[in-house]
Amino acid sequence: MERHDYLIHEIDALAKAIAKLLAALSGIKGKGKADEVQEMVSEALEKSFKLSISALLAIPVGYMIETLQASEYTSVHWEQWANVLLLLANELHLENPFCPDSAVLYEKCLEIYEHLNTYNDTYSYNTHLKIERIKKLGIVGK
Repeated sequence: MERHDYLIHEIDALAKAIAKLLAALSGIKGKGKADEVQEMVSEALEKSFKLSISALLAIPVGYMIETLQASEYTSVHWEQWANVLLLLANELHLENPFCPDSAVLYEKCLEIYEHLNTYNDTYSYNTHLKIERIKKLGIVGK
């Protein structure tokens, strides 16, 4: 149990670090440097998770769970993955509400969150709220 809690703590810390990175880089928004922000975040993801944004975007919709199951990550890590994707999708969506990459990232978040809520032993109301919020955006499933 201690190991599980430690891993969750470390993954939470990584998600917060990426969120802080996004927040710090958001000052670049509106200055024509959105690609720079995405590149920096992609480098951070690749360094930490061994997977870039472009690789995430290349995973076909409907195959995110299958991809995660084939990876070294367990379902314990999946929610953290979805949280990081959600942070990035939110950042891209705020910059450009019609950004196709944000829609793809929201779709992948939704796939992970719905899988977790369906197959985890413990129901998460927080995850349910994230699912509802993503669906209310009206950009997934188009």
